[in-house]
Amino acid sequence: MPDPNSYTPADWFWRVTGRTDVYASARFGYFPLTDAAYLAFLAAGGIATVIDTEANLRDVLNAADVAFQAEGLPALLVSRPRITNARVRLVKTGFSLASGATGAAALIPWTATGAIDPLGMNNAGGANPDRIVIPAGQGGYYWATIAASFPVNATGDRGIQMRRNAAAIPRATLRVKAAAGDTTELFGSRLVQLDAGDIFRVAAAQDSGSTLSIDAEVHLARAE
Repeated sequence: MPDPNSYTPADWFWRVTGRTDVYASARFGYFPLTDAAYLAFLAAGGIATVIDTEANLRDVLNAADVAFQAEGLPALLVSRPRITNARVRLVKTGFSLASGATGAAALIPWTATGAIDPLGMNNAGGANPDRIVIPAGQGGYYWATIAASFPVNATGDRGIQMRRNAAAIPRATLRVKAAAGDTTELFGSRLVQLDAGDIFRVAAAQDSGSTLSIDAEVHLARAE
């Protein structure tokens, strides 16, 4: 019996206007109003959903990936292809970033700690850990978010940058003067176009005059 307090298309009762029976989606068919499961559903406070036509009932169920079959065996439900959209979250803590000109940024080598990467887009801890490679069939627009935290040091500039393959993505570089007496936090997000096989990287730079230990993070999620 369906839970009367939790609507679930795959396990529910329906009354089609003009019919004198009830449709049970979990059993793929119509049953009399004296059906034991239906009576128990009503006794528990349930109310069958009323729908005007059988065609609309079929559409509602199919939209929820539930087969409709008024009589006999359930119809074959042809499942829609489901593609896991590419997404990745990577972090790097305690990265020793040497001082240098902000135009000569260092690529962030990501680690597996705290990673979300269901399609294996990054080889954290292995060869080329700075690379996020767009898988086959996953080209398109991506929401890209990058962030970095620089320790207290008031000298010079701090910067982070999004890169596609070897080139900086236009208007995706953040550069600020270091905060005085506090950490310098940088955060940026934008929509970028990436094709299958493209390599997305994040670079950071600072010119404090000494090496700084920074924390960085990247989120990349396919938007379509």
